[in-house]
Amino acid sequence: MSATPLYSVHKATEHDSTEHYGTSRRWQASLELSFDKPSSGNHGSSNRTRMARMKFHGPLRVQRPFYPEGSPCHVYLLHPPGGMVSGDRLAIKSSHHDGSHALITTPAAGKIYRADSWNGVQRQKVALNIGNAICEWLPQENIIFNGANADLYTRIETTSDSKMIGWELTCLGRPSNEERFTEGSLVQRLEVYCDQTPLLLERQHLASNDGSLDNLASYASYPVTGTLVAGIFDSAPEALLEQLRALPEPEGSRAGVTWRNRLLIIRIVADKTERCRQYFIDCWGLVRQHLLAIAPSPPRIWFT
Repeated sequence: MSATPLYSVHKATEHDSTEHYGTSRRWQASLELSFDKPSSGNHGSSNRTRMARMKFHGPLRVQRPFYPEGSPCHVYLLHPPGGMVSGDRLAIKSSHHDGSHALITTPAAGKIYRADSWNGVQRQKVALNIGNAICEWLPQENIIFNGANADLYTRIETTSDSKMIGWELTCLGRPSNEERFTEGSLVQRLEVYCDQTPLLLERQHLASNDGSLDNLASYASYPVTGTLVAGIFDSAPEALLEQLRALPEPEGSRAGVTWRNRLLIIRIVADKTERCRQYFIDCWGLVRQHLLAIAPSPPRIWFT
């Protein structure tokens, strides 16, 4: 008797290809994931979350799920080309069903390269749909190369029973190589909903030709920025807020912690990606223990 697969895989057919050349060219890649928690004993899963479905088109994949801390399912999102060029589109959708707990991260930074002569937009859309479940969306940073034309959109749909921790890290240029983001454009949107009610709607447009890179409301001339959101809280987590605010700001950075509309929101701007990332890892550990009652178990890939 053949073994029952742990998850189903669907690959788009060849006629779905959308690769073109010239000014209309684009390379689309999409990935849809679904997580659930079967009844004990089904599929040999015991008490573990499983990745029930993976549908992909183009160069987006995940490694086989693994379980370094027991029940939660850890997944590494892979984009083999390693970066986006003009006209590329990445679409990622992840559905989290009742009782499941998934942690999704990436093995390396995402890269959005300099746009070519026709300045095609490089778009990435992430959609997370979370029921009575736990989702930790913790990708490594996106590096926006000088001259890029990037549009990044993350939409998180939750319910009152959802538990979610997510972050976004963005590096403008390559400060380690003394390359600044002096030309190009970045549109970045982050939206969080609970039971279809908006809790957080953010949009910023940074461009090299309008002075927005030096605006105190955006990057304050720092090349690295990050936003961490967590919820859904029934009331303000005063003890957690106190712990987070007691964390020292990394050298060469500014950080702030707020609570509004049932969400914990942490922001940082920094001169180096490593400082921003480590600060968020420290914050994540505290938030995880309070919100999920689970000790932090950092993915090894963050330290390799």
